[in-house]
Formats: sequence, structure tokens, C-alpha cells
Amino acid sequence: MQRFDLFATPFFSGSLGADTDIIEQALNEFRNIATPLPPDAGGSNVGGWQSGGIKLSEQYFECPHLFQKISNEIVKITEISDKPLRFNSWVNINTKGSYNRRHSHLNTNLFLSGVYYLRTPEGSGDIKFWDPRGHWVHGMKDHKFFYNGNSYLTYTPKQDDLLLFPSWLDHEVDEHKGDEERISIAFNVAYDENA
Repeated sequence: MQRFDLFATPFFSGSLGADTDIIEQALNEFRNIATPLPPDAGGSNVGGWQSGGIKLSEQYFECPHLFQKISNEIVKITEISDKPLRFNSWVNINTKGSYNRRHSHLNTNLFLSGVYYLRTPEGSGDIKFWDPRGHWVHGMKDHKFFYNGNSYLTYTPKQDDLLLFPSWLDHEVDEHKGDEERISIAFNVAYDENA
């Protein structure tokens, strides 16, 4: 018999090959003008610094070099080359002891979500992606047989890694245990179907 995995969740990862010096310069300029989200604003970052930009109306991080390279990767995996992509993005700066709690980016206008890792010092922590099939499946015998009983999968990011995934996929980032800052740029992607 042939095996088919029905309703698989797409996930893409790899080194972007971006010029981190250009991104660092844009980030330093952004840090001087950006206002961090207040703790009660609904951001996922706990104990660290998270910029606004989660909503399209807010100020967001801009770096044409970075987002052109990300756009190129999205075109490769989706073959959507005739529609302009729109990004809204924000910066997560995690210091020792901070983390990003479990969340998703639910919005029916979004196409993809992603994260680019600018700095990943030792002890940065993994990103976890949760099984979207819900809690019922995790106690079933077949789940233990086919998936080793895992309710989430982890990814250990490296500097210059780009991850792309469906916006509805729950994810979180483990506690940062390093002494240097972990810096990531998260984003949502939308496009105009009528363009």
C-alpha cells in the first residue's frame, strides 16, 4: 500500500542569504524611533521587547533588502509572481529569561506568516509549532504510532534563517537563556487577489 498524509501543514525553512549588515543598520535606525508594545497590548513577547506593527495600521519595521529577498522566496514556493505582496512586520528582541508565548496570527486576509532570525546567540531557544489537529488526536493510539505522540515539533533557528508557515499555525518560542540578545523579525504576508 502507498501512504498519503492528508491535510499536511506546509512549512518552509532555510538560510535566506541576506546581508545582515544592511538589516542591522535598518534595525538600529528603527530601534531609535520605534515604540515597543505595552505589556497589555496583546503581543506574544514576554519579558523582552516587541515593536508595534502587528496591525497594518501601526508603524512597522521596513527593510527593502530583506523583504525583497523574502518575496523572492515566496514566489519560488507559491508561484505567485503576478500579485504584489504586502508585509506587516515587527521586531522581537529577547533578552535572557524572555520568551514568546503560544499564539497564531489569525486573520482571513493573511496568506503566510514568517520569521527571519537576525541574531541567534547560544541559548536562544527553539521555536515550537503545535499540531493543528487539536487535542483529541494526541491521546489516540495511531498518533503515538505514527507521530511518536508529539503534540508539537521544534526548530532550532540559526542566524539568517527564514521560516514560512500558515498564519493559523500555533507557535511559541522557548525561553532565551543566552547573555546576548536574540533578534528576530516576524511578519505576515497578504496579497490582493484582484491585482
